[in-house]
Amino acid sequence: MKKEIRVIGIDDAPFDKFKDNEVLLVGVIVRCKRRLIEGVLSRKIERDGDDASEKIISMIKNSKFKEQIKVIFLHGTTFGGLNLIDLNDVYSNLKIPIIAVLRRKPNVVEVRNALIKAGKEEKTKLLKDGFEKFRKFYIKAIGIKENELSELFEDGVYALRVAHLIGSGIIKGESRGRL
Repeated sequence: MKKEIRVIGIDDAPFDKFKDNEVLLVGVIVRCKRRLIEGVLSRKIERDGDDASEKIISMIKNSKFKEQIKVIFLHGTTFGGLNLIDLNDVYSNLKIPIIAVLRRKPNVVEVRNALIKAGKEEKTKLLKDGFEKFRKFYIKAIGIKENELSELFEDGVYALRVAHLIGSGIIKGESRGRL
């Protein structure tokens, strides 16, 4: 991979699962190696909706940064409650490698049960195990080789952390929590 490539880290902002109908998604574009923040993107998605994949695709496709972004890092595969990301759909639409990153291994059974309880059985097809341990995290990656992932991973986690801080700062008035 080239030296100074750019990655985007995308995370959802905090939300009230009883009051908020929309949830803010924040994307932070970071130039790797120097960890220079070059841009911030945002979109709103429906809480527990079906539009997260579509909104991520449009956020990147309609951005002036589209040609510069070489890898997408997501904080997991669910945003705004039960709004699941179809990693394959995002990858096939954008042709950009995509990595979902979590601190803990996701409980697929728990998410599946929550989807069924919410009447969203059709979304369970997006749930697959496949998160693998990578350093201190669990990841699911599409379209990237392991050596490239190793090179970019810390920068991607940094982009996710900044997206998390921006989202919580906007919604809560100050940043808090950790990725």
